[in-house]
Amino acid sequence: MIELKNVSYKYENNNESVYALKNVSLKIEKGEFWGIIGHTGSGKSTLTELMSGLLKATEGDVLVDNINPKKTKNSVRELRGKVGMVFQYPEHQLFEETVLRDVCFGPKNLGCGEEECIKRAKEALRLVGLGEEYENLSPFELSGGEKRRVAIAGVIAMEPIVLILDEPAAGLDPVGRDALLDTLMKIKGKLCESIVMVSHSMDDVASCCDRVLVLNRGEVVMSGSPREVFSNAEKLSDIGLDVPQITRLIKRLNADGCGIDEGVLTVDEAAEAIYKKLKELGKC
Repeated sequence: MIELKNVSYKYENNNESVYALKNVSLKIEKGEFWGIIGHTGSGKSTLTELMSGLLKATEGDVLVDNINPKKTKNSVRELRGKVGMVFQYPEHQLFEETVLRDVCFGPKNLGCGEEECIKRAKEALRLVGLGEEYENLSPFELSGGEKRRVAIAGVIAMEPIVLILDEPAAGLDPVGRDALLDTLMKIKGKLCESIVMVSHSMDDVASCCDRVLVLNRGEVVMSGSPREVFSNAEKLSDIGLDVPQITRLIKRLNADGCGIDEGVLTVDEAAEAIYKKLKELGKC
């Protein structure tokens, strides 16, 4: 789906070349949900902008569905048709009178006819959990979480093969956050074959993602499953990152000699691991 081969990106700052990303290699396969984590300034946004064709690599190659914008004429436009980018607080870009018209805007820009636009918009709205009763409402009447889902529907209605989201749950209350993350899990494999999510929330990454990429000062310092990455708590701490709250809880319990499996990442996994340990000890 997406492959980066020894990709670097540098910009000029006071007549000095500064690397925002350096020698990054990555392969995102069909059907995967990737989380990208790192402190502010680690290169996360630069990486997603390279994937979506908003930036061109200074060195190395970025391929999306085997399209290389460096080597194919008009490939940047084609690449952008395959990658849907949802920026932080996308609801600020809503502008149409109704929800349905707003979601139709993307497909219309791709040259789809009115009937096709409406078909895509309705399907996208159903996928994000918004039924017919929302179609004729003003987007500005909705809650923050609902607005966010409308904005995401507007991107997936363009039928990208890869959906990239920058801090999709930022600013949402717990109910809106949970609904949005559930929506993302439902989207994957339907209209969008793979998802990439930039997030500062280790809990969101742990609960949703199949794979995690850790950036520090523009370089990849770790890559693997959430279990593999979050088991390196000390290494993450050294670069200013935390682990999921459940992981911290289990580590504190184990510091008191509980002996619970530290590979757990979610509340359900923690409950099961604690119950198993209590059963071993004859406490339940």
